[in-house]
Amino acid sequence: MGCMAHIRRKFFEAKNHHPQAAEYALGEIANWYAHERKYRENGLSPQEKLLRRQEDIKPGFDAFKEWVETQYKNILTKGTIGGALHYAVNQLPLIEPFFEDGRIHLDNNAIENKIRPLALGRKNFLFAVNPYAWMTHTLNRIGNHAINKLSDLLPGNFQKL
Repeated sequence: MGCMAHIRRKFFEAKNHHPQAAEYALGEIANWYAHERKYRENGLSPQEKLLRRQEDIKPGFDAFKEWVETQYKNILTKGTIGGALHYAVNQLPLIEPFFEDGRIHLDNNAIENKIRPLALGRKNFLFAVNPYAWMTHTLNRIGNHAINKLSDLLPGNFQKL
C-alpha cells in the first residue's frame, strides 16, 4: 500500500516553483482527505466507506492519476515538480487497494507515528553504548554488586566505569 501523505509532501515541496500544478494536486488530495474525515465523523463501517469511496473519490483519483501521467511525460524537469510527478507516477498505483478494502487508510501516518520513537531512539543511541559489551559487563558484575548501587550498571553509567 502506498501513502498519500508522502505523495502530498512532494507536491507541497514543489509549490513555490510550480504553484499551478502543485496547487491542483494539493487540492485534489485535500478533497479526498475531506471525504475520509466525513466518513469517519459519520461512523461509516468499512463496507459503507468502500461504497462511498467508489462514488466520491475514485473518479477524481482516476482523473488525477491520468493528469499525473500526462504531466510527467510533458514536464521534463528534475526539479521539485518533476520529482513530485515521478514519485506520484510510481506510487499512485500502490494506492489502489484503498478502493478495494474499506479498512485501508489513505496514508500510513498512524503507524509511522507509532514507530517514530523507536526509530529515533535507535538512531540517537546507535553509538551511545555497545549493547553486547554493556550486557556482558553487567551480567558479569550484577551478582556481586551492591543492591543500592544497581543504577551504576545502567547503560548511561557504562562508559564512566
